[in-house]
Amino acid sequence: MEHKQADPPSDAQELARARTASAQAQALADDYKASADRLRDTLAGNLAPAREPLSAYAHEAWAAYMDYFLNKCLPVQQTGALIVPAAYVAALRRQIATPYAELHDAEKDGDRAEADKMIAVFLRAARAQGEGSTQDPVNRQKE
Repeated sequence: MEHKQADPPSDAQELARARTASAQAQALADDYKASADRLRDTLAGNLAPAREPLSAYAHEAWAAYMDYFLNKCLPVQQTGALIVPAAYVAALRRQIATPYAELHDAEKDGDRAEADKMIAVFLRAARAQGEGSTQDPVNRQKE
């Protein structure tokens, strides 16, 4: 029995296959985009109640750090300018360059305390959403 080799596909057949593959790839991309859009909308809807409380927390955290930072600085007489002490700059640069996993436990504890505050904001917002409350979670009694 002799096997006959198939004729190579014509240019028209190759073009048709390429168009089919392209259409399938586009359909998959469209499905992926639609799924990603639905997921984004769902997350945005679910997280929306936490946005303002998180923004308020971010401002409070920034203001507290700026107060701390400015109190570390040395005043320049009669100008109102401040000088950041070199030792403090060196400590900040070291912390900036250090990944969280390599921080000392005391430094990690500070970051953990900040994370705990953020988690509390999310939990208050989730409770408010679950209760159907229209009250602003950031202004609720802190638990």
